Order: sequence, then C-alpha cells, then structure tokens
Amino acid sequence: MDRRAFLGTLASGLVAAPLASAVEPVRIGILSPLAAPIQSSVLTAFRERLAELSYVDGQNLAIE
Repeated sequence: MDRRAFLGTLASGLVAAPLASAVEPVRIGILSPLAAPIQSSVLTAFRERLAELSYVDGQNLAIE
C-alpha cells in the first residue's frame, strides 16, 4: 500500500468516527442507595445542568 492510499484511508476513518458516534445517544445510569427513586429536585437539577451542556433527554441523552 502506498503512502497516499494509507493516509487517505486514515483520514476518512478519522472523519467518519465522530459521525458514527453522534447517532447513538449518551446513556447515563443513576444508582441510588435507597429503595426509593432519587429525589425529583436532584434529578431536575441534574437534567437542567445537562441541558446547559447541550444534552437533552430523548434526543442525544438517555437517562436510565
């Protein structure tokens, strides 16, 4: 394989990698030591901060 073909393959792989990862949402799991779910005020604040960072539940984020 010559140098130009190798560099072309490498460059196309680097360009395609972010496109492939943008399709699947980021998954976040929340663990709570209590039997009851996490307090709604804490979860609301957590989601608001994620929204400030451009993560929206159901679009590019999945909170489980």
